[in-house]
Amino acid sequence: SQSKAYACKLLENPLNDAGLALANSAQNGDATSLADTYTTFATTYEEASKKITNKEIKESVDQVAAGWRAAADNSGVLKADPMSMDVQKLEEYQKIMEDLNAKQTELFDKCEFKH
Repeated sequence: SQSKAYACKLLENPLNDAGLALANSAQNGDATSLADTYTTFATTYEEASKKITNKEIKESVDQVAAGWRAAADNSGVLKADPMSMDVQKLEEYQKIMEDLNAKQTELFDKCEFKH
């Protein structure tokens, strides 16, 4: 079976590429490109997951991919006019981001990535 170290190695390049995309999106400060960037992250994790057979890492990668997908689907709340913003939707979005952050931190810890 695939080693944990090898499974984690399969994540390194895709995550570097996705990280650059996120940095560029953040510089532009555009909510539309933010959703696209989140989708890029989700796709990056999903593609990496196809190559990962280590059960522990694959499960963690799949959870993070689902988190990025949910973040992309719910990021539209950030485009709303602050005066008419749906507070409940914003709270849901914040919860999604907190869960995503926890799952990603867990994955990075398993892989011993710096974060």
